[in-house]
Amino acid sequence: DDSVIYVNGSISYVSQVPWISNDTVKNNITFHYDYNEQRYKEVIKICRLDKDIESLIGGDSTEIGENGINISGGQKSRISLARGLYADKDIYIFDEPTSAIDARVALSIIKKGLSGFLNGKTRILVTQTIEYAAFAERVLYMKDGMIIWEGSFEELQSQPFAKQYNLQGVVNG
Repeated sequence: DDSVIYVNGSISYVSQVPWISNDTVKNNITFHYDYNEQRYKEVIKICRLDKDIESLIGGDSTEIGENGINISGGQKSRISLARGLYADKDIYIFDEPTSAIDARVALSIIKKGLSGFLNGKTRILVTQTIEYAAFAERVLYMKDGMIIWEGSFEELQSQPFAKQYNLQGVVNG
């Protein structure tokens, strides 16, 4: 049956629209998983949440969500990304997770988080930011719901459809 997908492993999913629980910042990130201080601190740093947390009166014990304080769209996205990274899973799926985040910060999160921290894990990033392809092992370029090209970042740079993007300046790391 073509409509069935078999997954061999556990999945962490980060959507374009961040979901925030009415709970503390810390619980929104650790999300009922066992607390690992080293992992927690690392994802906080990767997602650039350290200064945000320091600025909150209650730190990471501050309640956010409907009954808590309001946080910006970018902060919600970075908390959602931190939750996705914190979960120790086999497969990570990111669906436009940085659309509400400043471009420089987003690039740093992709490079340090998806490319560095999760190195060795299966990672799928759905994005319209073609520069992120520099950090991918394999690139699938889609148009109108169809894969029209597949290859490496190096091969992508020579494709006619990619000429409109300044991919030469993207550091592969």
